[in-house]
Amino acid sequence: MGDEYRSQGQVGAMGRGARAEGNTFQQINVGALEGLELGRLAEELGRLRAELRQTATETAQDRAVLAIGEAEEAARAGGRFEQG
Repeated sequence: MGDEYRSQGQVGAMGRGARAEGNTFQQINVGALEGLELGRLAEELGRLRAELRQTATETAQDRAVLAIGEAEEAARAGGRFEQG
């Protein structure tokens, strides 16, 4: 009986003796979006962004507020997101 390997997503290397080096992976698990209420998510992200804007005092926090805003926009656009 031989080896059997199965994957439900992206794989850099799989199986006996497999190796992967120096790879960069960017992955979106589309299946995880099934049943997601994007309108509700956008509203919650908007509330979170507004709250964090009031307390952000460092540049790293500002970047986090920006990332949440981009996620909010993507949710309002139906889940489509293009990173700039």
